[in-house]
Amino acid sequence: KRNSRCLDPEAAITTATPAAVTTTTPAARAASTLRLRPLCVDGRTAIELRLTPGHEVLLGRSSATTPNTFGICDPRVSRKHVHLVVEAAGTVNVKAVGSNPIQVTCAAGDEAGRTIKQLTKGKSASIRAGDQLQLVCEETVRELQGGNPSAWSGNLCCYAVELLDSVAASSLQAMLDVTDDSSALRSPAEQLPSPAKQPRLATIEAVPSRLSVRSQAAGQPSG
Repeated sequence: KRNSRCLDPEAAITTATPAAVTTTTPAARAASTLRLRPLCVDGRTAIELRLTPGHEVLLGRSSATTPNTFGICDPRVSRKHVHLVVEAAGTVNVKAVGSNPIQVTCAAGDEAGRTIKQLTKGKSASIRAGDQLQLVCEETVRELQGGNPSAWSGNLCCYAVELLDSVAASSLQAMLDVTDDSSALRSPAEQLPSPAKQPRLATIEAVPSRLSVRSQAAGQPSG
């Protein structure tokens, strides 16, 4: 038997509410990641720190017995050289734990107005985006040279401290600066100047007719 009941069009329709899914978008990841980018090409790799309080990284020289992915092979850097610990408010605590001191260059001065801090073993400081971290101090270079410059004298194993979202934004802006006035983004028809901007060419019709009359008269023999 056929069901003759009709559905009430105004009846409330209940739908299941999907469960909340927590995913980390690329933008959220970029905004919550601090990167240490090497300032010269010497085999070192970039170091990424999740800005989660308590996240830590022990930075040091790689060896056959204690390999790591940092690519640091400078003999002036200890196996355990820098201890990085993420603090609150997006800052990272840097502690020198190696034999040789490290150096932090702050983009903005601290309470005492200092922009350069040399940290010996056991000393620490905070770094944030815009600062620089040197694993080797110039003082160490002078001490080790002793009048005989080494192959490592010009490399201070320096890193730029930056947020990944800032890096992405600056890269995008650089691309926009390059293509902003580029004809590659315009069709051939759009690349042609407008009629108002085209140069006006002199044509035969634009020459006064009196000149042609005089030239004809000058060419006729006098009677």
